[in-house]
Amino acid sequence: MPKLEIRATGSGNYTTQTILVNLKEVAKALYRSPLYIIKYFAYELSTSIHVKSDLYIIKGVYSQEKFQDLLDGFIKQFVLCRYCENPETELNKTDNDEITQTCCACGKTKRIGIDSHRLVKFILKNWSENDKYTNKYDSITNQIFEDEQINDDDLTSSTIDYEQFISLIQKKNLNDSNSIDELINEAKKLNMIDKLPFDIAKDLFTDDILEEIDTYEMLFHQLCQNNNEGQESLLNGIEVIINRNREKLLNNKRISKIFYKLYDKNIITEETFLNWYEKESKQLIQKQVEIDIYEYAKEFIEWLRTADEELS
Repeated sequence: MPKLEIRATGSGNYTTQTILVNLKEVAKALYRSPLYIIKYFAYELSTSIHVKSDLYIIKGVYSQEKFQDLLDGFIKQFVLCRYCENPETELNKTDNDEITQTCCACGKTKRIGIDSHRLVKFILKNWSENDKYTNKYDSITNQIFEDEQINDDDLTSSTIDYEQFISLIQKKNLNDSNSIDELINEAKKLNMIDKLPFDIAKDLFTDDILEEIDTYEMLFHQLCQNNNEGQESLLNGIEVIINRNREKLLNNKRISKIFYKLYDKNIITEETFLNWYEKESKQLIQKQVEIDIYEYAKEFIEWLRTADEELS
């Protein structure tokens, strides 16, 4: 299961909220609706939620550790088998309007009482027989009660404009300095300047990443120049895109080419590469894939160290 990624948005006197970036992927791994997970969070935090397309937002700003604790609580109550603690279970709705949990390993079934958690009542009210194991919902499942919904007017521009901003990047002439300046200024307004390299890699890169680095070169120079945090953000995003395109990108040749191009174009410095390689895992992707990326990057890192020793 991927680690839950969050992004806090909003500042000053404006309403603040947290985007659950990869909630769909987490929910898919658990065979549960992401709507059930975010509603569980909302009940536990006594706050409200907003779901817009694939954007899952919870009102308020909380730490990564807090959300992980909440997710562990959800898994314990609504995923793990009560008898053997196997995570491969199915939720079902009985003819008596009760929610039961059946284990795919031991085969035992346990009733989840309506008084055990407020989420049970929500699941009953929003049950969708066709979509109970998937990430797709019909209009009933995806409905949020009016008294619990955050109005669009209450959302800060940071949240509303994120998708629009990513779309704006795709429309801009990225070889034009004026266009680059406009994007940088907009990113600063949205308080996402250090995180933007990660978002570009995560949302806009594909398995044609070598060509795409050329496309975004001017923008990356502005974002990453003299900005170690921005450079590390880009490397983290590249880890995510390699994980997503493992078949084509997860090998020594491709990873070396990607890293060398970023180094050769002065987008990421030697110091940042070495710091990234030596830092503890951020657990953005599957552990084994991360181990493989670092192993395949070892040749490039050793080349950097050797070149540095020859110059000194």
